[in-house]
Amino acid sequence: MDGWARVKQAMAEGLKLWAGLKQAATATWLRFWDGLKQEWLRILAGLFMAVVIVASCYWTWSTWHSWRIADLASVTTTWPNSRILNDVLVEIKTKCSDSILSYDVVIVPPKSNAALTLPEKIETAKIMTDSLRERLKTIHVQLVDKDAFPTAAYDVAIDEFVRIYSSNEERLTSLEAWGTLACSPASYVRAEALIVSWTERP
Repeated sequence: MDGWARVKQAMAEGLKLWAGLKQAATATWLRFWDGLKQEWLRILAGLFMAVVIVASCYWTWSTWHSWRIADLASVTTTWPNSRILNDVLVEIKTKCSDSILSYDVVIVPPKSNAALTLPEKIETAKIMTDSLRERLKTIHVQLVDKDAFPTAAYDVAIDEFVRIYSSNEERLTSLEAWGTLACSPASYVRAEALIVSWTERP
């Protein structure tokens, strides 16, 4: 009987020890879980702040970049003069503002070197512009980037041109056309050169 009592007492002590170990393990796990939750909340808060900061910086940069492109595109560009039909000058100005391309195309016939009076020079210049109207059908304008890749292109029918008279004896008459069409500021600002070609009437 004495031995059985000692066995029962040892079993009771073992159960107490096991209960204590379980309680300690549970308390340790709870402390670890609480610490992990706190750290996880800090990590989530840090990630959220990082995402907000990156998004704000990207939005600011994108807004500034878009504004800068729009500002550059809205400035009128006077392109180097081109020549068609060997001696006919073509002057072109363009700008892209609010996604609208505005263009001004001027065709200047060659100056007459004949010793004529001013009225005769004006009449000669008028005849030359009439001749250009009869010969030309369309003026083709193409903007290209530094790699000669087209960034914009448009056609101006000769019927859109009107005759302009001037007091400048170097260009007493000219043909001029104005117009607008849709444009992309980002594509427009990449243009570094302008190519002019033409189509003649059959």
